[in-house]
Amino acid sequence: MSEYRIVEEKGRGGEGVVYLARNDLGVKVALKKVLDDDRAMKEARKLAQIGKHDNVVEVQRITRDVEGHVGQPYIVMDYVEGEALTLYLERFGRLTPSAWWRLLVPILNGVRHIHTSGHVHRDLKPDNIVIEDKSGHPNPVIVDFGLATQHGQFPTLVGGTPQYCPPEFEDPEDIGSWSDIFSLAVMSYEALYGQLDWPIDLKKMQEILRKDQDPFKSAIAEGLERNTYDRPQSVWNWIVAMASPAGEDPRSLPNDGCSREESGRTDTKPAATSGTVRLLRRKIEDDYGLPEDCVVLRRRDGRAAGGNLSIEKLQDDHTRNSYNESETLMSLSKAIGERYGLGQDCVRFRDPNKKGGPVQNRLYQGNTKVRTMLESYPT
Repeated sequence: MSEYRIVEEKGRGGEGVVYLARNDLGVKVALKKVLDDDRAMKEARKLAQIGKHDNVVEVQRITRDVEGHVGQPYIVMDYVEGEALTLYLERFGRLTPSAWWRLLVPILNGVRHIHTSGHVHRDLKPDNIVIEDKSGHPNPVIVDFGLATQHGQFPTLVGGTPQYCPPEFEDPEDIGSWSDIFSLAVMSYEALYGQLDWPIDLKKMQEILRKDQDPFKSAIAEGLERNTYDRPQSVWNWIVAMASPAGEDPRSLPNDGCSREESGRTDTKPAATSGTVRLLRRKIEDDYGLPEDCVVLRRRDGRAAGGNLSIEKLQDDHTRNSYNESETLMSLSKAIGERYGLGQDCVRFRDPNKKGGPVQNRLYQGNTKVRTMLESYPT
């Protein structure tokens, strides 16, 4: 007699099929049939490393003893009794900021636990969050870790739902906690404003979120930034930026500081003033009459510098400079660097016609004419 008996199929995706089953004692469990032994073992091992948490599904074991399916590998997990966040949002429609906050905090607790274990989920979306009833209160539980990877590890599997995938999925070397934050920001927008359009318009979504100048919505907009360094680098940084809507207590998350394991960044300095690099980029664009989001500031190691890198000397001079249209970007870069006290080769310019890939692969060459760059931007 098999140890597990399948009751019904609960869902399927690119990485496997999930069933409701009962063990030989009649206890409900979730069984996930994965494509092959190696993937099943890797996913189960990741869940075991992440460990127990109220908002993360717990793995029990790997089994091949399933009625009618003997020999195939199954991951045995706790069965979460409830409905996917997708159905929850369909039933309740748009949520108020306070209602979404009460769901989002436990989700953030779970995601922070995942990040602290050194992992990134990489597939956060409403279908992968189950809302269970816990003592009369909705309790979100994060499921499906088929695409999860360790911080700094090159992913071997691509996938995910396009609406929730961050831009850096085209540059797998820059995946970290900020990637999950992007997905959560998209989900937050959907919870507050309704069904997403496709393709999603990040700039429009950010404009809507920032219209009310509400800290909660503005922080969600910050999570939608294309540049990974412009987003909050950890869940804790994000929750602090959110403050809280409608007087809710932001201290729902215990904080022991933003650890390297949580953020996944190993190449940034602690932020002295959050967002100063982003402000400096926008100030340069305004002062020099350049298109929005074309300036890139790079660190000495060649990587793009983001909002968590502090600029100590941020001049308060908004006079507009002039330059010759035949001047090269190299000359303009040098002039900007000298004006703002930045290092040599720090200032670069993003090519809008090359989408995807790391920032370094979207930069103009130094001998590109300023006029050519300006004309290539859509008006």
